Amino acid sequence: MALIKIGSEDVDGANLVNDVITRESSSGVVDDTNHSVSGNVSNSLQLPEIVDSVAELVTNLEVASADSKCHAKSGTCQETNSASCGGVYERRLCSGSSTRVCCVPISGGGCTAEQKRLACQLRDSSRVVAFATHVSQISDNATPDKNLNDMCTGGRASRSSYKSTCSCSAPGGSICLHEKLLRYLVALQSSGKVTINELAGGCHSCKSFHYAGFAVDLNRRDGRTPEYTTKCRQMGGKAINEGTHLHCQF
Repeated sequence: MALIKIGSEDVDGANLVNDVITRESSSGVVDDTNHSVSGNVSNSLQLPEIVDSVAELVTNLEVASADSKCHAKSGTCQETNSASCGGVYERRLCSGSSTRVCCVPISGGGCTAEQKRLACQLRDSSRVVAFATHVSQISDNATPDKNLNDMCTGGRASRSSYKSTCSCSAPGGSICLHEKLLRYLVALQSSGKVTINELAGGCHSCKSFHYAGFAVDLNRRDGRTPEYTTKCRQMGGKAINEGTHLHCQF
């Protein structure tokens, strides 16, 4: 078991359980009133129950400690395949499997100055082609060109709000494109043309990283797919070849 913090001390979880086993072995019971060992206390928990209770407590403390980054953002750690999120998902803030992520409430606040600066750099770059339409041909304010322009001018990137034409009903609202994503695109445009199919808008899977501001679809016609893939992974992202485009998410 990992170290857990109880008060101001770091305690080894395994040692905590072993200490309880050793202490209770001499009596088999524990006085729940003053937490002292007593052989004359009636109706007390037996040793196996005590060990199970302490082990469960240790596990809960370990999980709470590992999930603290998510809790610091007022988020909730949950499985993406078994729960919906009224906010946006953020990765690497929760313990457990890769499908256990942090659901962070959408505050509606503005994007950071750095996010704005990067969005402006992309919007104004002659090497960046941000589509003004969706693949679906549905017209809204969530196209890539508008996403970048809105963030550059101090706003947030709009998300599409399809109801009948998108199987998962694009969520609508707005989001700040994540700084890692923007830096990835800036890095790509520094060495050649980049065509952006989608950012926060369009129709995607139900829990798409696009809607959280963590993903981009890049047009493969630029002939840079291997480079897009390598750079995405180098910067800590996940690259997925989806046929007509390269999807990179962080």
